[in-house]
Amino acid sequence: MSSELCSECASPLVRDEVGLTLKYFGTYCSERYCKKCLAEKLECTTKQLDEMVEYFKSTGCPLFT
Repeated sequence: MSSELCSECASPLVRDEVGLTLKYFGTYCSERYCKKCLAEKLECTTKQLDEMVEYFKSTGCPLFT
């Protein structure tokens, strides 16, 4: 479990949430988002984000290993 907190709601983040934030906003981004807040920012559903995590893992993306 990560010690990082969501920049919007301050909930604790899990590894995949950090990976999604870095994937969509770049590794230079200092903000991190939980799945719910990230879905709002990207205008998608949390289910779609779950599907993207599985896709990124299947392609060997180092942010999701």
